[in-house]
Amino acid sequence: MDGSRIRLGRALVHTTGPLVATDHKGDLLAVCPTGPAYGAGVLIGGPAGGNKTGLVRYAATDLVRTYADQPGSLELILADGKGAHSFLMFTGQPGVVTAVTTPDPTSGEPDPIPVLVREYHAEVQRRYATFAKAKEAAMLSRQRVGYRPKSLLVFVLDEYGDWNLGLSPKLRGEMVNLLTRCGQIGREVNCRLWLAMQAPYAKLAEVFLPGLLKQQLGVKIAATGLVGMSDTLGGMLFDDRDAGNRIERYADHVQTPTGRGLVGDARKGLGLVMLGRREVPFKTPFMADPLHWETTPEQADAAWRQLPHHPSEAELRRLLKVRREVA
Repeated sequence: MDGSRIRLGRALVHTTGPLVATDHKGDLLAVCPTGPAYGAGVLIGGPAGGNKTGLVRYAATDLVRTYADQPGSLELILADGKGAHSFLMFTGQPGVVTAVTTPDPTSGEPDPIPVLVREYHAEVQRRYATFAKAKEAAMLSRQRVGYRPKSLLVFVLDEYGDWNLGLSPKLRGEMVNLLTRCGQIGREVNCRLWLAMQAPYAKLAEVFLPGLLKQQLGVKIAATGLVGMSDTLGGMLFDDRDAGNRIERYADHVQTPTGRGLVGDARKGLGLVMLGRREVPFKTPFMADPLHWETTPEQADAAWRQLPHHPSEAELRRLLKVRREVA
C-alpha cells in the first residue's frame, strides 16, 4: 500500500486464475483507488449477505493503515444508514473523523447522516472555491497552481438506498443534490464519495440514484454472495444485466489447490470492479466486526490486529456501550 493508491491486496484471491489482476508494475490492481489518476467516486452494490460491508471495512482498514504515519493527511467519515453500527470499530483510529449510524426510529433521536452530508458538501465547496482562486492566480502568473488540499477526505455511506428511501421527499431531494455536487467537483480537491447499497427495486433506483449522481461514481463494484447478483442489480450497477453471470463464470474457472472453481462458502465475497471499461474480478475474505455479538474472541483479535490502534479495555467497554453517534 502507498499514499497515492489504496491497494486491497488482502481482498484478492492469490491464485493463477482470473480473480487476480495486476497493473503495469505487476502489483495487484487497486480495488478502491483514491489517487489523482482515479479520482471518481465509488458505487458498491450487491445482495444481502454479499459482503458489501466487509469490503468497505477492508477499504477503510487500508486507508487507515496507509495514512497512519502521516498525521493530518486523511479525514475518513463512515456512516451506516441502517442502524447496524458497522463501523464502530474504527472509532479512534488514525484519520477517522467520525463513525455514525442512523438511530432507532422509535428513539426520537435525530439522524446524524444528513448533517454529515451537509458538512461534507460545505467542505468540498470550500476547498473548490480556494482551488478556483488559486487557479486564477496561477493563470495570471503562468505558474502551476499552488493550492494543494491538506488531506484526502473520504465520505463513506453504507446502506445508502435504505437510508435515502426513509427520508422525506424534500430531504431526499436535498441529499441527492448535495451528493451529486460533491461527486462533480470533489475529485478536483481530493474528496471522495463512496456509496454502498443492496439491490433496490428497479422502479425506485432513479429516485435515490439518478443518472447524474451515478455518473459521478465512476468506479463500480459488485459484491456478491452465495445467492449471486440479480439481473436488476447488474443493470443498475453496471448498465449490463449479465454482470452477475460473469462473476459466476469467473468463480467457476478459478484455479484452486483442490481443483478448478470456487464452491460453497468460497463463493462468499466474490465481486467485480469496473475501472473505466476494464473489469477486475476479486474476492473479499472474511473480516469480522470485533464488536458484533456473534464474533468469537479469535475473530475479534484478528480484526483488531489489522488496525494500527488497538483499543484498551476501557476504550472497548466504552465502544460496546455506544448506541448512537460516535465522534
